[in-house]
Amino acid sequence: RARLATMVKVTGKVRPAPGAQPPAPIAAVIVEAPKKPIVADPGVPMRGNSVNNLAWKTAKHRFGATLHLGLHAKPTTWEQKKAERDAFKAMKAREKELIEERNNEKRDARLRSEARKKMREENELKSVKVQKITNTAKIKKMSKKQLA
Repeated sequence: RARLATMVKVTGKVRPAPGAQPPAPIAAVIVEAPKKPIVADPGVPMRGNSVNNLAWKTAKHRFGATLHLGLHAKPTTWEQKKAERDAFKAMKAREKELIEERNNEKRDARLRSEARKKMREENELKSVKVQKITNTAKIKKMSKKQLA
């Protein structure tokens, strides 16, 4: 607390007051952390280090050289290509069947709901009680609710 009394706050920064003695230095023990090992992909030469000594770039290869290094897929035989193509066509055909099936189900459900709606409207019309009015003077006296 005594130390804080000798400090003066000026423009957001704490500075010692004029004529006050500087605070006593605080004893500190500095321990250096062990350096981190440089981590990169095994078998790939490293091209550069950043400030903190961690690998940040790896060697790049030209496209033709990658074939010899085994980074691209190995060439396939004609039979393998044909088998893959046939499997892909079968998968696409099955996908098309499933989509068609789902569309048919949706269409059938829509038709059923339309039929139910039409049947409901017909039944409502059948159940309506109708009274024949022969005297037209009564129509003029009736309110809109009675006419509806």
